[in-house]
Amino acid sequence: MRVIRIASAVVLGLGLSQFPEFVQQYVQRTGGAVDALQPLVERFDASAAQAGLSRQAALERLKRNPDDLVVGQSAATADAIARYEALRQSYGDLASAGEFERLLVFGTSVDPAIARRTMGDFRPAVPVTVEGLAHAGVGLVLGYGLGALIAAIAGALLSLRRRQPAITPPAPWR
Repeated sequence: MRVIRIASAVVLGLGLSQFPEFVQQYVQRTGGAVDALQPLVERFDASAAQAGLSRQAALERLKRNPDDLVVGQSAATADAIARYEALRQSYGDLASAGEFERLLVFGTSVDPAIARRTMGDFRPAVPVTVEGLAHAGVGLVLGYGLGALIAAIAGALLSLRRRQPAITPPAPWR
């Protein structure tokens, strides 16, 4: 049963040690998405300003247009602006978070699509930062505890099984 505790400690320790690297790669992807959307938002805002409109007023005007193409582009632009604002906020929060604060910030501001793409391209790294080593240490402790729990449950189940008398079929009637 000691093997279970050690194995789970190592697996969880290695797994958690990768969190800082994953978040770093996620932050880079988020920054890239913000950079890609920013020119679109700036051009729209500049066009709205030239027409003497705010962003929201320009979107409303486009939405009321009788041309279905313009209405569709209005909806697509509104979606792109909303995504830009959300990603920009998330990127700023993650970039300014302290090393150990990132876990909480990441959990509250993660974009599922970017996280999936990050995971798809993720390459593990050796944790040489204090944050990476701390995550590895926490993972080792949690993994050891999880392994101890699994070993205790397995031991209890095996003990119960040994204590139960074998069920013998009833004797046939004579």
